[in-house]
Amino acid sequence: MDINSLPLLYRLLLEVLDLQNRPLETVYCVVWMDGIVFKVRQAGKVINKTIYLAIELNREGFKELLRMWLG
Repeated sequence: MDINSLPLLYRLLLEVLDLQNRPLETVYCVVWMDGIVFKVRQAGKVINKTIYLAIELNREGFKELLRMWLG
């Protein structure tokens, strides 16, 4: 099956699963945490939600996303 014929959401899910299951390096030069806060409506109230990010700087000098989760 040609991947371009799959729905966009399914292709995105495949990319996310590949990212989550990739092997991690044994050493990271720099690792830092960041977060993005946004407002959502939940049960009739507007509340803040945060997406936390674990980012690393690899040996080649490129940033890579290690993990992302909703808090």
